[in-house]
Amino acid sequence: MNLGLISSRYAQALLLLVQERGDGEAVCAQAQRLVAAVSAHPEIRRVLSDAGGVSPARKMDLLRAVLDPDPVEPSLQRFLDLLARKGRLPLVQQILHGFVDRWYRSQGILFASMVTAAPAPPSLREKIRQATSDLTRSQVRLEEKVDPSILGGIVLTVDGYRIDASVRRQLDTLRTEFTDKNKRIV
Repeated sequence: MNLGLISSRYAQALLLLVQERGDGEAVCAQAQRLVAAVSAHPEIRRVLSDAGGVSPARKMDLLRAVLDPDPVEPSLQRFLDLLARKGRLPLVQQILHGFVDRWYRSQGILFASMVTAAPAPPSLREKIRQATSDLTRSQVRLEEKVDPSILGGIVLTVDGYRIDASVRRQLDTLRTEFTDKNKRIV
């Protein structure tokens, strides 16, 4: 059974549902909260994956509790009920993650991740965001992470593509080339 294909089809079905009903933004916000909660709490994942010991109704109560005090959007409630009936709640994290990605793409929004060794000045962040936006012809939301282990430079990930211009990678490349050349000499 191809779980990636199954998750993808359910994510597409949810996208079509919210586009039809016009409540995509609210459903997307709640889907992001659910994905974050399932990612952050392994016990939620465990309960959702429990095939025999936990009833689908109890699993649904758990998902509603994550969104508390907000009521679950009707489209999302309907969709989660479908997942419960079909025994697909263990895939809810992957399905909702796929939906969120599809929703933002349908709105012309891409997410990019920029990793630097030290916090980047706002002007650099804006230049990177604008250049990425121009290149992809999409609105880009840039997430910045600081990782001192890259030593310097930047690692940019956009839409599955990664540009690694870090000092760490350049040093690793030099080390590999130096080792390979020295092996030939001996």
